[in-house]
This record gives sequence, C-alpha cells and structure tokens, in this order.
Amino acid sequence: RQLCPRGDTEAPRTLVLIGDSHARAWIPAFDEIAATAGWRTFYLVKSQCTAAHVTVAPLDEERPFTACDDFQDWVQEQVAELEPDVAVVASSPPVNGVFVGEEHYEGIEEVATVLDEGYRDLFADLQADADRVVLMRDVPKNPDDPGTCLSEFDRSLSRCMFEPQERSRYLGDVAVAAARGSGAEVVDPTPWLCYEGVCPVVIGGTLSYRDTDHITAEYAASLAGPLGRAMGLIGD
Repeated sequence: RQLCPRGDTEAPRTLVLIGDSHARAWIPAFDEIAATAGWRTFYLVKSQCTAAHVTVAPLDEERPFTACDDFQDWVQEQVAELEPDVAVVASSPPVNGVFVGEEHYEGIEEVATVLDEGYRDLFADLQADADRVVLMRDVPKNPDDPGTCLSEFDRSLSRCMFEPQERSRYLGDVAVAAARGSGAEVVDPTPWLCYEGVCPVVIGGTLSYRDTDHITAEYAASLAGPLGRAMGLIGD
C-alpha cells in the first residue's frame, strides 16, 4: 500500500499529520500551508481513533477498538519510513473510555491516567523518527450542536456562544502536559476560536463549527496563516 503525498509533492520538506477526525478537520489549513510554503504532506488519520497509544472503545460500543490499535501501529511504521521534518498530532480525547486489558474505564481520572501514558509513548516514538513533534491542542467542545441553536427562530449569534465542555478541556490539558513533559511542542488554537472563555460559532461571517467538536473546512482554511506561523512552517 503506497502513501499519496499532498501539497508540494516535490518539496524537500515533509510534514505528517496524525490523529482522528479532529486532525482531518485541519487538513484544509495544512493543504494551504503546504501549497504556499513548499511542504510535502501526508495525512495519517482515522475517525474515532485517538492518536495516543491507548486502546479505545468505538462510539456507542463497549469493546476494544482493535482496528484503531492496528492503525496506530501502521502509523508508526509509516513515520519511521518517512522520517518527516515535522510530525503534527491533533486528536480528541477518547469519547467512550479506554481499555486496559479486559477492563473498560470511563471515569475521567482513570481515563486521564491511561491517556497521559499513551501520549508519552506516542511522543517518544515520534521523536525517534521526526525532527520536530508538535501537538495541536484539541479544539474546545460545544456541549450542544450549534446547528440546533442557529436554526431556532428566536436565537441570535450572541445566544449561540458556548463555554467549552469541562471533560474535553480537562483531558485536553492531559495531552498538553504529556507533550510538554516529553519535550514536544504545543500549539493552542483556542485563541482563534474563543475569547475570554466563550466561543462563537460564527466568526467573521464564517461558521466555525460544523457540529459540537469539529471545525468547518472553511474556517480551518482561513486559519492557514496563523497556524503556519505558529508552527514556523511559513514566514511572517
């Protein structure tokens, strides 16, 4: 099975994006960065498959997501072969808990402990093969679907703003702490999505979220400049 590069496919610099559907949501931004700044990109992403080296449960199923375990192993093999200049990790926390052996854990403290170890394993593996490893902090999660609010007759944009869901924020902190403790870099997109603890679902006339926790392709593309500069992928 041969990987298909995107961006500037002849560029001498390689970037690999790793994660779940939250990583996939950032592809429009990385496509823009790659095309304008000369990066060859590979997107190694799988929905519901948290990037950290943990065994998760599929959405709405209480069983180990073995296909995710296999995917994580495959990703590591690809990174080892590519030896990228930059490996970027973008991933949501496990939405349906984690497995340790046959035990399924859903409590936030238990998940946090397993997730911390899984991220440290991931960063150690990536640092063996990539020149730089960067974690993109997960985007704030809306407790409610923005489409529902925006479609109600008596709602305004100000009434559809949200405060980030606490569980997602807490587990996002776990990933950040693991990255910093491992020597990986961290880029936080929260300032591009929220201000003083509240997050609008329309920014500058563009819908920022397509559901509770995925940014829209249009808004991701609009962040190519800020994201590329924050990561040092493009010049000022």
